[in-house]
Amino acid sequence: MLRLSFFASLALLLAGTIVAAETLNEIKVSAKTEAVALFKNGYTVVRQEIDIPGDGVYRWDDVPPVIHGTFFIESDREVEVRTTQRLVSLPVDAKKPPRLATDLVGKLVTVRLSTPTGEQTVSGRVLDTTPPVGPNSLLPELAHSTARPYYPGAYYTWTPANAPANAPALETPLVLESSDGNRHYFLTGQQIMLIETNEPVRERLENRPVMLFHVTKKEGGGGSGDGGGKIRIFYLTKGATWAPSYRIDLLDAQRLRLEQAAVLRNEGLPFLDTEISLVSGFPQIECANILSPITPSQTLEQFFRQILTQAELARHGVAGNRSFMSNNNSMTQQPAVYVSVTANTGFDTTALAAGEGPDIHYNSLGRRTLETGDTLSLTLGKGEAENRRVLECELTLQILNHHDRQRTDRLTALSDITGEVYDVLKFQNPLSWPMTTAPAMVTEQSRFLGQSQSGWVNPQQIASVKITKVMNASVTCFETMEMIEPIATQKFFDRPYFKRPVSQTIEIVNRRNEEVTLQLNGCYLGNTEKIEPKPTKQALSARNFFPNVLNDLFWELTLKPGESKTITLTGTRWFNWN
Repeated sequence: MLRLSFFASLALLLAGTIVAAETLNEIKVSAKTEAVALFKNGYTVVRQEIDIPGDGVYRWDDVPPVIHGTFFIESDREVEVRTTQRLVSLPVDAKKPPRLATDLVGKLVTVRLSTPTGEQTVSGRVLDTTPPVGPNSLLPELAHSTARPYYPGAYYTWTPANAPANAPALETPLVLESSDGNRHYFLTGQQIMLIETNEPVRERLENRPVMLFHVTKKEGGGGSGDGGGKIRIFYLTKGATWAPSYRIDLLDAQRLRLEQAAVLRNEGLPFLDTEISLVSGFPQIECANILSPITPSQTLEQFFRQILTQAELARHGVAGNRSFMSNNNSMTQQPAVYVSVTANTGFDTTALAAGEGPDIHYNSLGRRTLETGDTLSLTLGKGEAENRRVLECELTLQILNHHDRQRTDRLTALSDITGEVYDVLKFQNPLSWPMTTAPAMVTEQSRFLGQSQSGWVNPQQIASVKITKVMNASVTCFETMEMIEPIATQKFFDRPYFKRPVSQTIEIVNRRNEEVTLQLNGCYLGNTEKIEPKPTKQALSARNFFPNVLNDLFWELTLKPGESKTITLTGTRWFNWN
């Protein structure tokens, strides 16, 4: 037993010596966050830089969680990246007090206890009672654990599937060994009044994930082996967002002032003198819910489970690409790739707005500081524009869409349909960037009139914002079908259909004591024969209601105080009553 214990101790000593030697050869570096671009859904494009004096192995202790397929580096040297674990020294101060069972290990302490018989003191050195950490690989349990549910977006905190289901709680969080060799176990129920030590805890050592950069000179030039340089890191992660909002202040009957504000929230890495851009748009992020294997907390089991979840969502038409887990051209079984040699231009990591177009916009805020947990509220811009105030009504019949090849769309109700009328502002976007989807508040002389939602509106295009629901104007639609012999019969999808005449009547009433302009959007299912008065615009809808067509109709009507108007529509429609 003595012999085995000796060799075991020697093996541990040699392993520790090798780790220490590796650590001594590593140069600790920090990364400066040069630029970030924030999306409204919490995704953040990050560009960081690390200064390096020359060739060597550099250790980065702040490894971020990375969206799969978005981690790239650029340097004038050859750089290989490896993630592993190292004992990292962390400071202990008043804001980060010591953890007794861990940080006092090896320290000589005196514990004062409150007992039924009075105060008692015990002295000794704190022993290490930390349970061993299990392996971070679940490959043997892959088939077993893939059946576990996975919730997209929640992969930053994840419990390994091989963790003990009923792990016993530590009943002895503090163990002392006195000078005579006796051990003292302090239970959680004991009243510890004070722990004293003459060996204060200044720092703690933790086994933390790190990223190692192995930097060497490029073959054929591209950087001196002795001179300094940079490692530029580009990736997509989660942790920060921005929430836009608009205030529309009515200056008079013809003009308004539009103000765009934003609230930035940072719960990820700190931004210290960082170029911050706010992104409007909806870019495609194929691997949004897949964490890259380069992230130390990621495991093979979790990685494949996230891919399977992505494929399952795609199968149901939610998102993603089903080819992720297919045998051909998949991420897990790629065909041969032939790499072509090109000039070392790399990608321009300073151009976060590359590819900007009419559907995506980057609004730069300049350099800002935003610590983790900080929230920043600011005004992005203002502009004035002429406005037009109208009433608006969206009148849509109740149409049931059957996704069955053996059936077709048909009207489900022939009854009175009342359209909701809203007071609406229409104006040209006066800003030099697009208005994005956000809440929009309308005020007049500091009075709140209403709040609704703005959609995407490019500069100089017309924005339409609802103010409030109108109570003194109404729009009602009534539809009837003449129960006569069918005009025609025909089979569609092997089912009999009957064509019958259908008429609609739309009643509009203005109960205000002022003249109003009403913009009415409606539809008619079937072939139209007569519409009185004629619509301002009429077009066939792209929506499929075969064998019928759907007519999108628009009227702009002026109604005097107390005036009523009637719109009549007649036509035919195919019906299937089976």
